[in-house]
Amino acid sequence: MHLVYLDEVKYQEEVEPYYWLCGLAFPWQSIRDVESRLSEISSDYFGTAVLSKDNEFHAREIVHGKGPYKGHEIGKRVELYKALIDVIDNCPELGRIKVRIDPSKMIADKIPEKAFMFFVEKVNSLMRTLKSLAMLISDHDKDMISINVANLSNYKQYGTEYQFGTDIEYVVDTIHHTHSHHSRLIQLADIYTYSMALCPKGNLNYPRSELLEYVKTKNNVMSPSKYKYWPTDQSWHKPLTRHST
Repeated sequence: MHLVYLDEVKYQEEVEPYYWLCGLAFPWQSIRDVESRLSEISSDYFGTAVLSKDNEFHAREIVHGKGPYKGHEIGKRVELYKALIDVIDNCPELGRIKVRIDPSKMIADKIPEKAFMFFVEKVNSLMRTLKSLAMLISDHDKDMISINVANLSNYKQYGTEYQFGTDIEYVVDTIHHTHSHHSRLIQLADIYTYSMALCPKGNLNYPRSELLEYVKTKNNVMSPSKYKYWPTDQSWHKPLTRHST
């Protein structure tokens, strides 16, 4: 059994050219060790491992010195980010799934929904290979909760929305949404997603330039288990009849 924690980096014209949906698939045997390491990092940095908004690992806030990192010395924040990357790199049994959508090449909208469909397909494929099952856990996004739940249910019942869609047989239950400050593993998925979104960028200023160079040295971070870059020149999308749940 795997628990798959996912997060997004949203498309912003002239700021972020892609929409990213990435996740980490934790085999249940690894969860305790990963949580223990994250608790140690929190204790070292904040003086406590008890979950709260005041000690959330959030990539953008770490990088820009916002939220609980306001006023913190930049070098200390860089070392914290690197320590979190090391947690991922030192756990090679983690599944790493990334979906990147390029809105500039699209006519259709509903980008988050399309990314979620691809993400579910890739998780399903990974679990088939591993002969395991997966449960999805995401950040609490009030605008997407009902949509994600309904879409996953449709995919499991009818397959995904292509003429040759994928039968989703290895993702169980629904997608669970919780606030990111309630879960260290969602926070680690946020670090992973932000890092993947850095990779195509050039001419970055410090500290993002240093973080990107560090991430690129980590094979277990940079090598996805499954990925989808869309659209390609050969891509096309044919919606099927939807069913309410």
